Amino acid sequence: MKNLMNFRMMLAAILAAFVFASCADKSSDLLSMVPKETKGLLLVKPLDLAKKANLQNLTLKNVSKEDFDKINAFFNGDMGVDPEEVAVFEYNTNIYALFNVKDEGTLASTLSDIGFSKESVGGCNIYSDRSDRIAVKDGLGMLVTVYGDDLTGVAGDINRFINLPEGQSVMTIPQFSESMTGKDMHAYLNIGAIYSMAESEAGPYDREAMEMMKKMPMYDELLKSHAYLSVNFEKNDLICHSVTLDKNGNNINGKFNLKDLDKGMLDFFDEKATAVMGFAIPQEYIGFIADAIAKEAGSDPILGNVVKTAVNSLEGNMAIGGTLKNVQDWYANDYAAVIKIKDDMLPTVKTLLTQKFNEMGVTADSNGNYTIPADRNLSINVGFKDEYLYINNSATPASTFSSSDNADKFSGKTGVIYVDMPKGSILASLATVATGMDLSGYFYAWSDDKQSEAVLHIDNNPEANILSFIIKTIDGMAR
Repeated sequence: MKNLMNFRMMLAAILAAFVFASCADKSSDLLSMVPKETKGLLLVKPLDLAKKANLQNLTLKNVSKEDFDKINAFFNGDMGVDPEEVAVFEYNTNIYALFNVKDEGTLASTLSDIGFSKESVGGCNIYSDRSDRIAVKDGLGMLVTVYGDDLTGVAGDINRFINLPEGQSVMTIPQFSESMTGKDMHAYLNIGAIYSMAESEAGPYDREAMEMMKKMPMYDELLKSHAYLSVNFEKNDLICHSVTLDKNGNNINGKFNLKDLDKGMLDFFDEKATAVMGFAIPQEYIGFIADAIAKEAGSDPILGNVVKTAVNSLEGNMAIGGTLKNVQDWYANDYAAVIKIKDDMLPTVKTLLTQKFNEMGVTADSNGNYTIPADRNLSINVGFKDEYLYINNSATPASTFSSSDNADKFSGKTGVIYVDMPKGSILASLATVATGMDLSGYFYAWSDDKQSEAVLHIDNNPEANILSFIIKTIDGMAR
């Protein structure tokens, strides 16, 4: 039985193979045992996922039949663990997994077969193998990795979670239950707690940056906010949805004065661009960035004022992108960036750039555009078109992204990332070689003043849903 995966490996396989997913269509009893101070939480429902992935009928190349049978045994509840749900969360810098145990005798036998020893401490049974500890009490199981032989802390942890006082669990956070239901995966992040941890572990330079961040607009509200992510596996799409709520459970995006992207920026990218990313920055954040950069200039106040003026000239809309044409010669690909400038600041920005280029010995052509040698095989073009400052390494395309079928994906959004991988493209060919699967599709991530979403789309998925497709693709890559 030495080949049998230990319980920690079993959970790791579940979490990795199924992307921490769950079908949380009702509140979990386990969540009432998770302290609200947790920095993060994942709720996994293995049984529902196994059905969705058609696990029993799945054929994998790189998992032995013995191991696969053991995984199936776990999902079917044949190991004494209830496979309905597993809650994985952080508490006091430790990571715990809580699950229900329906037959401790069967679980004990399974753990004994793979080398776990058993000891009764603090009213619970604790099964140990190296640093893995599995505590069981009153039908609840708890997995934690600890160092040392003192098991009183492990017993104290499971007792703490079982007897968590009313009002102290994550379930009491406003809109928590509503935000953790309805999709295939749910994750929760306590932004303030995560930031506090990062701050306590930061070095001197990081602390200086964090002190500067405290002056950032909405800083206090952000530290008291909570982020929720959900994932749904559909036929051809993996959809990740996220929302951030304030301490009262209200959506926080609308408080940032976010504005829609200016689609005029799409005129600077090719109709068949491989990737385009655009975002709009609120004016109060542009001012914050300008002040921060000026402060960094420190001993050179002239440079600081120049940079501050340049940053404050930004209207707030920016975009970058490119077209993949050759993976052997990166200079042969097309790259472009565009920044929208405030109308009243255009003359100032043009003057600043002219002065800088003159110092470099670069003069403008008849259209006022500059060509700067960056390398013997690469030249950078800088110029203005209306209120846009553009930078690219090739001529402005005749057929632009704004006329493509994908341009509408940028409408009404405050930020967008779009990566196209159509059939026959270089990117699709690379993905097909890497995975051994015939791949084409796209990746699309966006945000607006209410929410954010990311979509991985696969064309003509041959499997029942994209979850099965992902599992088989990962299996095919594990050579």
